Amino acid sequence: MRNRETLGVKFLHRLALLGAGMVFLASCAYSPPSEKAAESDRRHTNWWNFYRRGLEAFDRRDYAQARDDFEKCLGLKSGARTTWAKDSWKERTYGLHTLENYFPHRELGVCYYYLGDMESAKAQLESSLQQEPSGRARHYFNRVNAARLSLVNPPGPSLNLSDSSTPVWTRERMRVLAGRADGAGYIANITVNGQRLYRELAEPHATFSAPIRLQEGVNDIPVTAEDLLGRKNRQSAHWIADWKPPQVVIRKQDRKGATLELSGICYDNGELLRVALNRELVLDAAPTSDVREVSFSLSVAQGEQVLLHAEDRAGNRLDYWIKSDDFSTSAMQPPGILLAAEGAPPGILAGAKPSAGTDALRPVLRIAGAGQTLSILGDEYYLDGEALDPGGLADIQVQGQSWMRPEDQGAIIRRFAGHLPVSGTQTIHIVAIDLAGNRAEAAIDIRQKQPEYLDEIWRLRAVFMPSQTKEDLTWVKPEQVDEILLLRALEPPVRFRLLARGNELKRILQEQEISLSDLSDVKAALEIGKLAPAEYVLASSLFRNGDGLTIYLRAIDTEQRQVLCSMDVYSEAKLEDLRYQLDGLVMKLEQFFPVTEAHITAADHQRATLSAGAREGIRKGSRFLIVNDGGKVAREGEQPIELRVESAQRDSSRARIRPAQAYRQVTVDNRVYAR
Repeated sequence: MRNRETLGVKFLHRLALLGAGMVFLASCAYSPPSEKAAESDRRHTNWWNFYRRGLEAFDRRDYAQARDDFEKCLGLKSGARTTWAKDSWKERTYGLHTLENYFPHRELGVCYYYLGDMESAKAQLESSLQQEPSGRARHYFNRVNAARLSLVNPPGPSLNLSDSSTPVWTRERMRVLAGRADGAGYIANITVNGQRLYRELAEPHATFSAPIRLQEGVNDIPVTAEDLLGRKNRQSAHWIADWKPPQVVIRKQDRKGATLELSGICYDNGELLRVALNRELVLDAAPTSDVREVSFSLSVAQGEQVLLHAEDRAGNRLDYWIKSDDFSTSAMQPPGILLAAEGAPPGILAGAKPSAGTDALRPVLRIAGAGQTLSILGDEYYLDGEALDPGGLADIQVQGQSWMRPEDQGAIIRRFAGHLPVSGTQTIHIVAIDLAGNRAEAAIDIRQKQPEYLDEIWRLRAVFMPSQTKEDLTWVKPEQVDEILLLRALEPPVRFRLLARGNELKRILQEQEISLSDLSDVKAALEIGKLAPAEYVLASSLFRNGDGLTIYLRAIDTEQRQVLCSMDVYSEAKLEDLRYQLDGLVMKLEQFFPVTEAHITAADHQRATLSAGAREGIRKGSRFLIVNDGGKVAREGEQPIELRVESAQRDSSRARIRPAQAYRQVTVDNRVYAR
């Protein structure tokens, strides 16, 4: 496999051959008129002449003159020799010349808005949105609707949350909050937990969902819905995050012949739901009850074992096997986990309790994985352990925090477990202290490992082109737009492996004496992408309209040699709003290239059927990797096996196997992950 350095060297060599062929490509695209061009527009009467006149009048805030010019351009008023009444991102004028950002219906609607004719503005903006949706049209459509609604003062918004009725217990660290807002005043903004969700077009009904990272304990998640008139409705979801399963404390033990008599309690930091001994219920809590602990007693005959099963309302579970034959080395659940004892003599629990002041024995501390270095693929580690001391335990500490309640001091056995967050490489320290002050310690080295299939090297290869503009921008620079876009695009999960981007690409182009203006044409962008080599080129153009800025982004498929998708956003003279809009632009791009996980439901010698389809955002051209156990990417020799979607139905899709000879490794139930 070629590394990034090799790709970069070949990229430079190929760029050196490309520079001379690009000059003509940009010469035929429209740029803002010079004095000579402006004079030509005043003398000629084609639709594009009137369109450019209208833009100039709009910049002067002469909205009446701009309205007249746009009406002539559209043929709504006489005066133009030719007319063209379709909004689009690029139109041919004459010969090979083109006009970019051609939106006469939209601009006429904006003029009507400033002139106070809201009904005409609404009609023109609706025509624009039907022909070629744009962020600027949505922005002014919201303004027009706000002005119209202010005359009738409709009722304020309503808000319904999926989890609003009662507190919800969960063991998740990330949970999705969903809901719906409705209002005759049109829902303009929805804020969840202080984060404003991206919305462009205000509508009477709006569904939403947002992932929330939880903290342990009570989480009150505020949600606000706001309509175009600024009226708000506020509600909150109440979640309780509990990451510890029920705990077990054995307070007393006694042997009567061959029978072991035990008494203790099972408790939970939250609320217990169910406790059973060998499937016989000790507790089955009612939905509205608040039970935090339950006492139990049991007798275990020689050669027998008892399973204590406990579950809390968050869904955490604990299974604790209690054996009579060797209670000090009880088997632990899940099966196959061996617990290592530190410094404990055999039968410590069966011996007599030392007299006061003579306890010099350390507690027994049994921890799954103690003394090992463990690699995990997730972001949490399940700590599972047991501490024993016949003289009585005083405390259990995990990472310096006490895991033992004061009322449990003196217990002879403490069974404990919990989910600990993990980031990078770290050591988990556990300490057991008895009433005499003796300590037993254990440590586990945890290394968080990213699954291979999530590595950036497997993501879609792309070139991020510097933003292009032929206009004088007054309140923001193209470099600022690129910086904000890149920061957002590089947030995990990363969707693209950027081979060249922003200033890095600009430097390369300058070294090869290639003008940035030469890159505005799709053909030129394709050539750059092929040289990288990239599967996609991400190219953005900036258009100024009055005080506003449109950022128009295209994703170009270098293999199919066509624009795969395009999207835009609009912002007016505020960096804070620009960041919000650019965040929305990247969100649109990510929605077109979704992070999707599925499995194979059928396969033959050429193709495989996937369990995900159009409903999950899968489309023709989507690419998937096959993921083996442990997160490894399946390969045919040194080449990764790729599934390229040829057709997508609502709930499934059909993909071709690449390379063809890899079909032997493609089987039903294989896990697949979007590249």
